[in-house]
Amino acid sequence: MRQLYTATVMPRMLYAASCWYIPEGGRSFINRTKKVHQVLSQIQHRALCLMTGAFRTTAKAELEVEMHIPPIEIALYRAVESSLNRIKGSPLYYKIQQIRRSAPSKFKWYSPLQKLENTIALHLKEGTPPMEVIRPEIICPWTEPPKIHITKGTEVGKLGHNQIAREAKNNPGHILAYTDGSEINGEVGALACILELGAKVASYIGTN
Repeated sequence: MRQLYTATVMPRMLYAASCWYIPEGGRSFINRTKKVHQVLSQIQHRALCLMTGAFRTTAKAELEVEMHIPPIEIALYRAVESSLNRIKGSPLYYKIQQIRRSAPSKFKWYSPLQKLENTIALHLKEGTPPMEVIRPEIICPWTEPPKIHITKGTEVGKLGHNQIAREAKNNPGHILAYTDGSEINGEVGALACILELGAKVASYIGTN
């Protein structure tokens, strides 16, 4: 019964919560937020009673602890915070910021996204680093991966490299890229270079 509730009922209650729910209310949203908490808490309390066979007079908080189900306020906050993080981690987020800056300053009402940003920013510690941008894959997930061949022995590897270099030279669409990574004193780094273009990129990955 618990799995049925968490897998089917809760996703329906939290669907698109970032569009209609503002944590801690906010301007003109305080009464609406309280009403949302009240309605969804009643639904969750009834579901908890059915799961446990408890009486309706049993405290909801005790049932939530017994069934390991978070209060509806926490579930809603997690849902909207997750949505906000996905938006802020998207490469398109900077376009949203550009649209905001170009909009006339006479608009005094905030969008649901701005309300979420302002509310969640209050819980962040001072000096919290900005959200990492997660870029989509350059190739489609169903694209066939490149072939990997590891030779046995140094001499065989040199022969294989020379053959690949000759093929790449005869085909203008091929580029040879050399990569390497290493760890020194617990510090890990990586390097990639393309000799024909004179390009080299080094990156510090972090500690081991």
